[in-house]
Amino acid sequence: MKMLGLAIITVFLAVYPLGAQEVQQFEHGLVDWERGLVLVEGRVPLSDQGSPSSRLRSQRAARLSLFMNVFRVSSELTGLDLPENLDIGEDLFKEVVVTGGERDGDYVLWAWFPLERVKGLTINR
Repeated sequence: MKMLGLAIITVFLAVYPLGAQEVQQFEHGLVDWERGLVLVEGRVPLSDQGSPSSRLRSQRAARLSLFMNVFRVSSELTGLDLPENLDIGEDLFKEVVVTGGERDGDYVLWAWFPLERVKGLTINR
């Protein structure tokens, strides 16, 4: 998890200048309270095979990791357990830009989510 935190902070500092107020790191994401945003990362090791299909599997696994970490951050924020049925719903990724690529032998995705939407994943269940 240290790598997750380091990567999240690196991306955050690239997007926002030093001295940004009201930023708090959680185990599975970074919350910008002032802007009402949550930065979440999905990361999986790239396959040693290097074939197009293995890269595609890594990309899909990174999306799943991102999805799971959004729910984990929601649980951290609300103090509620993860719901038994993890459903993306239609609006989770609405107007959310997911970026990423290969980094240090991993496939990594990052996305900023609206804070209230992330908190609602566990509160509204």
